[in-house]
Amino acid sequence: MELTVHHRSTLAALIKAFLPENESVEASDLKARIETIHSMVAATTTAEQQEFRQLLDLLQGRVVPLIWAGKAKPFTDLSREQQVRFLQQIASSRLGLMRKAFMTLKKLCLFSHYGQPTGDSMHWQAMGYPGPENLQSESTPMARITVQQAEEGETVDCDVLVIGSGAGGGIVAGMLAEAGKDVVLVEKGGYLEGHDFNNHESEMVRSTFDRAGAFTTRDGGVSIFAGSCLGGGTTINWSASFATPGYILEEWHRGHGLDFAMGSEYGKHMQEVMHSVGVKTEENPHNVQNGLLFQGSQKLGRNPEIIARNVDGCSHGDGRSCGYCSLGCRQGQKNGTMKTWIRRAVAHGARVYVNTGAQEILHGQGKVVGAKLVQNSPNQHPVHFQVRAKQVVVAAGAIHSPALLMRSGIDHPALGRHLYFHPTVAVAGFYDQPVNPWHGRIMTALDKKDLRLDGNYGYWIETPPVHAGMGAIALPWQHPRQHADDLVRLGHMATFIVLTRDLHGGRVTVDKSGETRVAYDLHPYDRKHMLRGIRSAFDLHRAAGAAEVLFPHGTYSRFKLRTSKLSSDSYLNRMHKWGWSPNRYALFTAHQMGTCGMGGDHKRHPFAPNGESKQIKGLFIADGSAMPSSAGINPMISIMSLAGWVAKGMR
Repeated sequence: MELTVHHRSTLAALIKAFLPENESVEASDLKARIETIHSMVAATTTAEQQEFRQLLDLLQGRVVPLIWAGKAKPFTDLSREQQVRFLQQIASSRLGLMRKAFMTLKKLCLFSHYGQPTGDSMHWQAMGYPGPENLQSESTPMARITVQQAEEGETVDCDVLVIGSGAGGGIVAGMLAEAGKDVVLVEKGGYLEGHDFNNHESEMVRSTFDRAGAFTTRDGGVSIFAGSCLGGGTTINWSASFATPGYILEEWHRGHGLDFAMGSEYGKHMQEVMHSVGVKTEENPHNVQNGLLFQGSQKLGRNPEIIARNVDGCSHGDGRSCGYCSLGCRQGQKNGTMKTWIRRAVAHGARVYVNTGAQEILHGQGKVVGAKLVQNSPNQHPVHFQVRAKQVVVAAGAIHSPALLMRSGIDHPALGRHLYFHPTVAVAGFYDQPVNPWHGRIMTALDKKDLRLDGNYGYWIETPPVHAGMGAIALPWQHPRQHADDLVRLGHMATFIVLTRDLHGGRVTVDKSGETRVAYDLHPYDRKHMLRGIRSAFDLHRAAGAAEVLFPHGTYSRFKLRTSKLSSDSYLNRMHKWGWSPNRYALFTAHQMGTCGMGGDHKRHPFAPNGESKQIKGLFIADGSAMPSSAGINPMISIMSLAGWVAKGMR
């Protein structure tokens, strides 16, 4: 994607308009911010890139500024006061496209600025954020995995091709390679390990997150966080390791024909999976943020739990070495698939291709043949090649797996439908004591009292990692000074996230050029649970001693617990009237499930209970898309268990 001189000047003006007036940005730093935005947008679809350029063209023209009234001028010619007023106008617009434009600009401009240093990093110093620490690993570095370089036009033969290396693809590759299969594993992201993870938030997000961290639904209403690197989400997730709840397994058994889900053999298999990645609770001392959630939950009698995690050696030191592992574990202490099953696969002869995307599954006469692939070479030139395989396992995630199947001419009425997100909102509390939410174990405390409010549906509450860039885009922006003043208090902020088990999902489609599109509207049924969860998060902050609670809404909704003359009940009872349409509040997902469900009903499930396609023999599904409904808890172990079960059948 190319940016013109006018595009760059408009972006420069936008970045400065989002910042307080006294926040000076050197020309070289401003250029770096624009390049960051450029790289993030360039990772999105062609249609999204075109839409972004059109937005900049519109801002540089003489039409959009009429929204705030007065003489029409390009955005760059407006006074600073007019620029800020214009941003405020589109943020609260009744038009969804205007709110989408604001949210897009806010995320890109604020993340590009606060996610990396400016000069002497004065803004980091003001909020107490230390930035990347030069930490040396206390463990012996592991030998690097050998990755393959394809040649243009070549054909590679194997027994099994596995597309995707995350929680699903990684374990399948390892199990089948250990069983003597000749395995080829491909991953569209890159390979980073050890000191490749430099703790620089902006750089690591762009290197390890899908679409460089700029992935959203079609209307921009949901930010999608998904891994795009060797090991997939298991490389950058928060290590929470939960066995699939028994009532979810019963739901899959009774409602979707997955008879194995209630069998003792599957339960034993799930425990073996958890053992293979070192799931434990022994190395989970709370940092301040998790301690506040645990303490507040205890005071309210909600019976908090300690989260089991797949880590090894994470308890050394004072915890300052931890907190960055959502950007990749520099210490090598997270037991994702890259460290465990992929290494086992390579040890048994598997070949690994990174920076390699699957364009199309090849099949004929009802049988799978292989796949067409393209690898970005070290000099950034695309290298096209094919893999011939007796079996193909699609494990590209709940968004990209159905898109790949659709591009391959595989049609099923349920394919791409039933996309579940565990839609998530953040409720922040400001405390008198330092919290420093960027230090310590990311997520160790859990409140799941209301996990089953209505049958198997409800919400649960955890904590996220908070670094400067993500903190900046999560905080509401109504004015540059307000936003900067809140951000300065980031070191005293604890964030509780509310995750809702969604009953009503979204949909994945592909456009005419074969690129993936995601649609998701939060259903009123699920929104009701989310709003109740926000209220619970407020109660937890109050019980833990917060002075003020900030809600995830663009109206800058906050409640000062010590000085407000309005009762909290009166305030919270109005919450449903704030307006919860897309881009009026910050909604995100780190869990994507469904779209290629396994099950017994041919009309409802594209894949059989053993994971094999009902149309193409030898084609299997083995990732979060295989779930017939959402997992109802952090899904890594559920994905690994389902995928491992599929691999056992194939083996």
